[in-house]
Amino acid sequence: MIDMAMKERASYILSLNCGSSSIKFSLCMLSDPSQYILKGKIQSIGKATTTLSVSTGQPVNIAAENITQAGEFLIGWLEKQTD
Repeated sequence: MIDMAMKERASYILSLNCGSSSIKFSLCMLSDPSQYILKGKIQSIGKATTTLSVSTGQPVNIAAENITQAGEFLIGWLEKQTD
């Protein structure tokens, strides 16, 4: 989870590295791009073992049959973290 003090009127930078079966991402504050808030990846996209791994917690299984579904899941998940 993102610290509540960081959420107020914050702007973020999302960096994505998308491959055929994975998405690596990092999220940082616009005010300090050298400081990562979250880093993670979705791997094994299209398989029953698709997982979201984030620097702040344990990997979780997700349903993503393709890169589009994985990207939509990631954006929705990130929005919940920054609400």
